[in-house]
Amino acid sequence: MKTLVLILFINVAAFGQNVGDISFDATKDNPDFKLCNPSAVWQGYWLKTKMDETTQAVEQEFKGRFQTKDEWKNESGLIRIRFVVNCQGQSDRFRLLELDFDLNEKKFSESLRAHLLTVAKGIQWPARRANQQTMDYYHHFSIRITNGQLTDIIQ
Repeated sequence: MKTLVLILFINVAAFGQNVGDISFDATKDNPDFKLCNPSAVWQGYWLKTKMDETTQAVEQEFKGRFQTKDEWKNESGLIRIRFVVNCQGQSDRFRLLELDFDLNEKKFSESLRAHLLTVAKGIQWPARRANQQTMDYYHHFSIRITNGQLTDIIQ
């Protein structure tokens, strides 16, 4: 069931938004963040290793740092967090896709969105290698929120 929801989530996201490059946005992004090779930003799943600890790091950070608030008790749905990690392991260009459980776009509260981004930005993302060099890459994962509680992390 988890896999089916993830596939549907990605397909809806692909249909409703431009999937691919995350362009710099001066209103959201750090102007000092630099890609090492802007013409070759890989998808993160291409660069994962068998011993990849990213999944555990994401779960550990979110389970340890997520703090629910009473004001979020009516918040439910899925939030995909997508971003770029450069060859030095620095991350930026965070983007959210917010859906209800019927996979319709919705807006979560600004404070919940900000909290999720703070946790995601606080994770030390690994630099990844391919073709004998360290690469820039896109990464994403999804958070399931039910009545203001973090109930699942889909990676």
